[in-house]
Amino acid sequence: PWDQTDSDLQVLRGLKPQELAAAISRCRVDAMAFDGIEELFWPTFAVSPRAKVVSLNWRTWQQYEKSRSTFSWDLTFALHLYSLLLSPVHLLPWSVILLPILELLFDNSVHKFLSSGGPPFTFVGSVPVTYFRYNAVNR
Repeated sequence: PWDQTDSDLQVLRGLKPQELAAAISRCRVDAMAFDGIEELFWPTFAVSPRAKVVSLNWRTWQQYEKSRSTFSWDLTFALHLYSLLLSPVHLLPWSVILLPILELLFDNSVHKFLSSGGPPFTFVGSVPVTYFRYNAVNR
């Protein structure tokens, strides 16, 4: 299982403002989203003079909860229907048929990709690797 630690927060708390500012400057950051890393907002804001902040907090908790409870069943049903109809691994064993054909036509590109430990899936645009990624993600 995933061993969740707070080591990232320990690093953040031990980071000097000058070091954070230098790292942000080196990366030439134009914009940042703090979803999931809210504790980084204030230290970043403190070392970012003249930064413009766009807050997308446009609903109250009650409004959010009403929207979630109203639409969650519809969304869940639609996503499951989509998955059953469009994801071949849920409906028919297309991968058993198509993947060997794609491997033959594209010089074993999936095997080479998986064997090399090469770039992330999102950086590879060949048809077989994209098809393989689609099937792996939708299991």
